[in-house]
Amino acid sequence: MATFESSLLETLRGKIGNFIIYKVKQQYRIRTAPTEYRDANTPEQQANRNRLTACVRFYQRLRETPLRDAWRTAADKAATSSGYSLYLKTNMGVFLPDGTISDFSRLTLCPASGLKTADNMIATRNTDGTVTLTWENHAGKQSPRNTDRLAVAYLNENRSFTIRFVNPLPVCRDDERATFTTENTPGIATHLYCYFISREGDAYTPDTYIKLND
Repeated sequence: MATFESSLLETLRGKIGNFIIYKVKQQYRIRTAPTEYRDANTPEQQANRNRLTACVRFYQRLRETPLRDAWRTAADKAATSSGYSLYLKTNMGVFLPDGTISDFSRLTLCPASGLKTADNMIATRNTDGTVTLTWENHAGKQSPRNTDRLAVAYLNENRSFTIRFVNPLPVCRDDERATFTTENTPGIATHLYCYFISREGDAYTPDTYIKLND
């Protein structure tokens, strides 16, 4: 690329042969024109567009839930332009060209925004159909983190774009145990995304993923 400052090029701006003359601020520049035409509809590009479409479609469901606030909060703390752009950056690679989720364990429903998650979180389905979730709290007896509220979102394998939530749980980090019910279909896996919210509602832990087989 060559640069010029002479106004003589003002009348020559545009494409001339294999060169393009253009202006940036008060400086004129010349660069060679592309010699090859790239098809914008290759199989790879089609696949990427389909992934993006699926990712956006999932976000349209997510933005109708309380998790939209979690993405906004995370974006503010990370100085990212928006929760939507952070969501795309985080989850774009999780969706397949056919519009499905490739790996539920890689999907992020709640991003980190200032809080550390609990340790050794385990979920088991009981014989009566309820789910018991346990974890270890190492925050310390006097820690303000003990009052962080538990929240659980989940996806059923047969309706993976329907984000459900366990009814608000009166459970805090310090309780180290919660029992709740989920909507499930026999033979269909349930994917849990468990996280904590600060008492003020201005910070979240990253979600912990757990797969429950019926």
